[in-house]
Amino acid sequence: SLVTYANFTVAMHHVYTEMETQLDRVVDDDDGGDGAVAKLWREHETILRRAPSLKRDLEDVQGMGVDVGFEHLSKGTRGYVDAIRRCGREHEGAGLLGHLYTRYLADLFGGQLLGRPTQLALGLPASPRHYVFDLGELSRREYIETIYLGLNRAGDDLSCGAREAAVKAAHEAFGHNKVVYRESPPLVLNAARGAMNVVTGALAGTSRSGKEA
Repeated sequence: SLVTYANFTVAMHHVYTEMETQLDRVVDDDDGGDGAVAKLWREHETILRRAPSLKRDLEDVQGMGVDVGFEHLSKGTRGYVDAIRRCGREHEGAGLLGHLYTRYLADLFGGQLLGRPTQLALGLPASPRHYVFDLGELSRREYIETIYLGLNRAGDDLSCGAREAAVKAAHEAFGHNKVVYRESPPLVLNAARGAMNVVTGALAGTSRSGKEA
């Protein structure tokens, strides 16, 4: 239903708003330096930034007569947002790489599958902008490879402790996503779980490839 979609999109809007706020703060604190997190976000923020797109998606639903609770945070969403905020304050934001890895790659992998079907199923005026990325002449697969390369370079630039914080945050981010998905009725849950399964499988494949190289 539109209400289910709106509630899930509100949750994602809070998650991305916090993540992008923390990433922007890391860039500001870096002040033109070469910090690993700041460097990666400077390179990709124009394409990856999702909070404005999610806000427009919610405005679409609001225009269809749904009472959108923009400020509502479910228990799972609050826990997710708090975890992102903590990562922004520790190890010069290294843990944010784990959250970036988990959420943006899920959207890049799964969004192509979910956007149009979601629009048709709910009668939305446009395909959810949340899933639309302006990649220019690059394919999604090619752009995803640039994200992998950027993450690997960032990892090389981190201290051992910061690298461990990033890996730990990625695992925790998967857990927080599962909690948020469980709070959603089946329509959204199945679609979101599908996107996460896509990215999990792809990441596992990439990990195996790296070990074989």
